[in-house]
Amino acid sequence: SGQYAAIAKAVAREKPDFFQINYSLGDREAEKVLLPTARDAGAAVLVNLPFGRNSLFRKAGDRPLPEGITPLEGSPERIAAGLRDLAEAGADEAILVVSPITEGSIRSLAEVVAILDS
Repeated sequence: SGQYAAIAKAVAREKPDFFQINYSLGDREAEKVLLPTARDAGAAVLVNLPFGRNSLFRKAGDRPLPEGITPLEGSPERIAAGLRDLAEAGADEAILVVSPITEGSIRSLAEVVAILDS
C-alpha cells in the first residue's frame, strides 16, 4: 500500500535503529516492502498486533497444534537448537512470539540470537 511505501522510503533514508508497524500473520502486506527495507537499513522491527487483535486465536479456537509441532520453550540454548532444527528442516523464516513481554524475556531472546550468531 501507499502507506507502507512511504514508511519504507523514510526507513531507507533515515536508517533508524528500530521502528514499529502493524504486522499480522493474517495480513502480511508489510513483509513485502517493509521487512526487506528494515533488513537493508539494519533496523529492528517492533511488531504491533501480530495476531490481528486476537482474531487468529479466535479462528484457531481450541484446536491442538499439528502432530510433531511443539512450542520452542526453555533455555536460550534449547530455543536456539529448536530454531536450528527448523532451518535444517527447510524453514527460511520463523515468527517468534515472546510471552510475556518483559525485560527478562527480551534479554533471553537476545541470548538466543547471540547463540545463533556464534
